[in-house]
Amino acid sequence: MTAVDVFGLLGLTPHRWQAEALAAVFHPTTGLRSRAPILVQACTGAGKTVFQLAVVARVLHDLRAAQGERARDWRLIVTVPRKSLVEQTVLAFARALGAVTVGPWYGDAERTDAPVIVACHNSLPSLVEFLETGGLKVAFWLFDEAHRTSRNDVRDAVDRLQPRTQLMVTATLKPGGILGRYPDCSWSTAKQVYSYDLDTAVRDGVLVPPRLVVPTPDEDALDTNEGVIRMIQRAAPPGPIVVDATDKNDAEWYAEVLTANGNPADFTHSGLGKRRRE
Repeated sequence: MTAVDVFGLLGLTPHRWQAEALAAVFHPTTGLRSRAPILVQACTGAGKTVFQLAVVARVLHDLRAAQGERARDWRLIVTVPRKSLVEQTVLAFARALGAVTVGPWYGDAERTDAPVIVACHNSLPSLVEFLETGGLKVAFWLFDEAHRTSRNDVRDAVDRLQPRTQLMVTATLKPGGILGRYPDCSWSTAKQVYSYDLDTAVRDGVLVPPRLVVPTPDEDALDTNEGVIRMIQRAAPPGPIVVDATDKNDAEWYAEVLTANGNPADFTHSGLGKRRRE
């Protein structure tokens, strides 16, 4: 199955880098089939979630094709550092793979029947216990934000579950290599199979470089809020706009100000419930 086939089944059109990285992950000699941990680096905002979704979809397809009914004895694990990322990842993956295929694992939200389990690091001990007790095996482990895996519970979980294949994904890759910067990471010996940096993403049009907008003398002479509104009306490109606020109250107030001045706006902050934020 080619990268085009995988993204096509998902109903997605990949960026060039996503298709190239997927091909690198499934290279017959240097990819996952080598059974050695591998690493993909891509800059923030490039679309790593879509890439990871395609990897999981391909692994799940191959597992079911090879194992048939016995695929029920295997699990695919995706780990992220925080509970909020568990929820985001489950939502994104379930839209494409189906809600019965992807389940969260944290606190009281533990989907024991899902073939793809998304867990936060703090919940790994209970996940390990569940898998070991049930005699379930791990076919694939995807570490999102892999540079945050230098924790004993992560290393212990990997050592106990012995996943057949491992993929580390990170946006953080500095000169000198990951091994030198994060010597304690359980994946520090992973082989890098693909990298996508910020400059290339901008050249490809995947990311848009920041543009500094300077107020005109007339805008500078106005009240700060009125001047900002004028700048937005004059210089903002078509499409959604994000405005940073000082705090929760400021976010709510400024959304009202923008809307009242002809710029329909809504606010979001951590004080809102999950459904309201979505």
